[in-house]
Amino acid sequence: MKTLITSWIVLWASYLSLAALSPRDKAVTRPRANVTDLKVINNLVKNICITALFIPVTANIPTLDIFPHTIFGYVLKYLCTILLIDCWFYYGHRLLHSKRLYKWHSQHHEFTQSHALSALYCSWVEMLFVNQLSIAIPFQLFGFNNIEIVVASLLTAYNLVKGHGGLQLYNNVVTKNISHKWIDDEEHAAHHK
Repeated sequence: MKTLITSWIVLWASYLSLAALSPRDKAVTRPRANVTDLKVINNLVKNICITALFIPVTANIPTLDIFPHTIFGYVLKYLCTILLIDCWFYYGHRLLHSKRLYKWHSQHHEFTQSHALSALYCSWVEMLFVNQLSIAIPFQLFGFNNIEIVVASLLTAYNLVKGHGGLQLYNNVVTKNISHKWIDDEEHAAHHK
């Protein structure tokens, strides 16, 4: 359970720090959404609390010691982690786009041009069953230690901010000197339109 608490602290602290440093001036919401900064902050505080309360539940996921403690074992563990995270998140997200479940995802789509803080601006159902479980399951299942948790949580926070930060809108020194694929997420921006 300590590693899940570490993950929670590192993920939220790094996500909020990176989001605070990201530009917000190009964020656009749907007119009927009536999204304010206060509404976004209240939602994030709610999601921070809900995910903290859910940690004891995810701590009951069994740990499988199936990877050898070799370089090959660690590479295999990380590849399986990436695959599991990607599959869980992708299919969970696709399910939330179905007619029956979209009510739990529509809040996240109140932004047509999102900003970094909108990455985790979502319903509690989406926060727990898509966002939190997509990382908690492999971290717990594959027995990540604290160092692995910190690195994976930092990468997750970076990915959240990158995907929602609107970085593709800014033509500055960073976007001119870093590969298009590492900084740009136009496909995700199009998904929000």
